[in-house]
Amino acid sequence: MNLSNYFSLIDPLIKLCQTVGIYICQRYTHSSSQQSSSKADGTPLTQVDLYAHSMLVKGLYEISPDIPILSEESTAWELRNRFDWRRLWIIDPLDGTREFLNKTGDFTINIALVENGRPLLGIIYQPLQEICYAGLIGMGVWRICPGDLIGDSLEIKTQPVDKKSISILSSRGNAGLVFDNYLNWIKTHFIEVDLLKFGAALKFIKLVDGIGDIYPRFSPCSEWDVAAGDAIVHAAGGKLVGLDGLPFKYNFREKLTSEPFIAVGASSFSLLSKSIDFFSS
Repeated sequence: MNLSNYFSLIDPLIKLCQTVGIYICQRYTHSSSQQSSSKADGTPLTQVDLYAHSMLVKGLYEISPDIPILSEESTAWELRNRFDWRRLWIIDPLDGTREFLNKTGDFTINIALVENGRPLLGIIYQPLQEICYAGLIGMGVWRICPGDLIGDSLEIKTQPVDKKSISILSSRGNAGLVFDNYLNWIKTHFIEVDLLKFGAALKFIKLVDGIGDIYPRFSPCSEWDVAAGDAIVHAAGGKLVGLDGLPFKYNFREKLTSEPFIAVGASSFSLLSKSIDFFSS
């Protein structure tokens, strides 16, 4: 596929997310949607996750019948040949199930198109707000609101004037000891440090919108939590790298858990470099 072929996928992907998003929102206030079980890793699972998964899988096969799908809700049997997949979708039908259950509103639909281990196209859709962020490497990022067509490329905002303050994006839960140590280190470099907490993939959106400067993640998550945001951040001119300073490769390891990473907008490239040195020392 060339860039124009990838770009032509964005509109049907947005429509698919809108359809799945309507279902998720309908169940958001429904009493039965609050029933959940726990997966092996302790994260919650609801019937909403499973049905949204089936809707997305069906829709993606209609859009691209020849591209296999790696979903948070895929079975081991469905993924038995995944290392043979040069191109694949990596999706999270309901990123932020815990936020969904807690009624915070911080949940998203994540879709990434990965080729040779790297995400080329990313979609993050907010069902409640009906807002979609779509990023395509080499072309840019678009924010699509209800009734909008794909508009001008949305660049990650830079704020080079005030280097005495920084906004750090984090999950709503406990970020862990490594994050606390990193936060203390950052506080030695800036007079003012703001900690902004959001659920699901919203941290990537806030980074692209310039609300946050850096998103460090050291607590456990999975490839379907990261791939779409990785594509969007890179497409908008930012970076997402592991603590070794290298970009992630997806669907390359036995485990689908994601390594710790740091994502930044262009305004924080120098901090990213210093952070990598901090973790290597």
